[in-house]
Amino acid sequence: MLHQPPSPISIQPRPPLTVTQLFREQHFGIAEGYPWTPPPDSGNKTLEEFYKEGIFPEIHGRDAKFPDGESPNDVTLRVERGIKECILPHLFDKSQEGAHIGIASHGICLAELISALVRLDPDLDTTKSYRGHWNTAWSRIEISFKHEHEGPYNPDALPPLRVNLLAFNEHKHLSSLPPPKSDE
Repeated sequence: MLHQPPSPISIQPRPPLTVTQLFREQHFGIAEGYPWTPPPDSGNKTLEEFYKEGIFPEIHGRDAKFPDGESPNDVTLRVERGIKECILPHLFDKSQEGAHIGIASHGICLAELISALVRLDPDLDTTKSYRGHWNTAWSRIEISFKHEHEGPYNPDALPPLRVNLLAFNEHKHLSSLPPPKSDE
């Protein structure tokens, strides 16, 4: 058996892996795992009665949520905390200049994450929606200081930041796969 020396790629240290609940998908509470339905003709039934039957009519609005679940605004608050705890400290660490951070999550959380990152740059349009991220698609965002910055990281007093959305919802790598089968 011929032994070959390791390639330069194989001897690189692996990046640290952090698992956090801050970037998990929206929690749907008692509706978790159930399909949503269009609003039924309720007659005299209350939402609670529908829930007991396993029927979960679609809910709308930034504060709407199923019992024991999260609203989109709840997800936003959680994601903003994740940005402060898991992303921005790397920007302020001079030893990590030019570092890359990879985050894996699901569509609603990713939409809220991208929107929250865009809001860090006051020069960007914060009204755009980033919903509709395909499964296994990727987006790339670059964050930097608008001006030279010295000093420690203070999440409550951020200097002006530049946020550049370089790619959104890239899914070309999926083009050779057959389309997903419908459950219907």
